[in-house]
Amino acid sequence: MVDEMLEHDDLMLDPPPSGGMCGDHGGITKAGAPCRSRLNLSPTSGRCLQHDADRAESAHALRIAGGRASGMKQRMARAALPEGAPKAPRTLEDAVRIAAWITRATLVGEIDVRVSEAATKAVRQFQLGEEKRAMQKELVALRTQLAALKKPRGRVA
Repeated sequence: MVDEMLEHDDLMLDPPPSGGMCGDHGGITKAGAPCRSRLNLSPTSGRCLQHDADRAESAHALRIAGGRASGMKQRMARAALPEGAPKAPRTLEDAVRIAAWITRATLVGEIDVRVSEAATKAVRQFQLGEEKRAMQKELVALRTQLAALKKPRGRVA
């Protein structure tokens, strides 16, 4: 969107008509001082994008695009994008693989430390659940084996 906007002649970085600043042509800051911007001055009015009434719509569109880009950057800094994150674990080997991914992603800055901590806790809970399930299966098998050993055996004469 910004690229399309920058293709328009009214948004190109043109030199000011007199080589001055926006304030030289009536641009005033919120504080009441003359605007000192020398960038993106209109060739007709000599004002910057923020102070040129004829380009108010373009300025608004650029602010929206900047806000979207900033929001996306913040979202990307907080968490991994879905295509970059590993799939949900199904086995203990998966949990180990994901823990290794979390470690690397945190170290190289792909994910935020808070995301790393939460993901590590989630992987640990999965690991504990899988270990508990494996122990329960083993316990059932051992009880079955013990019950079979306790049964009286018939004597062979």
